[in-house]
Amino acid sequence: MFPFLNARILAFVFGLLGNIIAFLVFLAPLPTFYTIYRKKSSEGYQAIPYMVALFSAALLLYYAFLKTNAYMIVSINGFGCLIEITYLAVYIFYAPKSLKISTIKLISIFNIGGLGMVTVVSLTLAKGPKRVALVGWICAIINLAVFAAPLSIMVPNIAGFLFGITQMILYCVYKDSKKQTGEDQVAKSNGKGKSREDFDMEVMVCNSNQSLHNK
Repeated sequence: MFPFLNARILAFVFGLLGNIIAFLVFLAPLPTFYTIYRKKSSEGYQAIPYMVALFSAALLLYYAFLKTNAYMIVSINGFGCLIEITYLAVYIFYAPKSLKISTIKLISIFNIGGLGMVTVVSLTLAKGPKRVALVGWICAIINLAVFAAPLSIMVPNIAGFLFGITQMILYCVYKDSKKQTGEDQVAKSNGKGKSREDFDMEVMVCNSNQSLHNK
């Protein structure tokens, strides 16, 4: 139907759209870092999402190097590495000393150590197209982790919502039993420390005695 839309053109169009979306994703944290800059403090914010994003972008650059001629992957992820390094630099600059040290340690372990491990494993265990496929799968998993990161905020809220519903159900179930317990306590006080059943029995006995007396 559209003979001009061959596989190469479609790959280029979807690749370009993917780059545009990735570009917007990389720019999304700008308001957060503007707030950090304005307050001169990074307290209350976490650096882990930006470490993961940096690791993902660097890993995709490695994938592009193995794949060759992947210019779109190189361009967008080169930009991604640059902006994520900028984010982390701003974060570390305004972080308290203890948080500064822990963030630098995590960056060293996660980005330098993690990327180095993936590189060594891929160069050791696979060759040629298999190596490209292996690194591609690792990139896909890491990208999934990047986009799933906001769930860390949503999940506690969902759990709290479910626990709240459970508490309401338990309240409705045991509400009547509490009411019954209160009635028993009232009867016990009326019977001068006796149970409700004993009090009712005494009333019946008194009524019977009164009947016999009347006879």
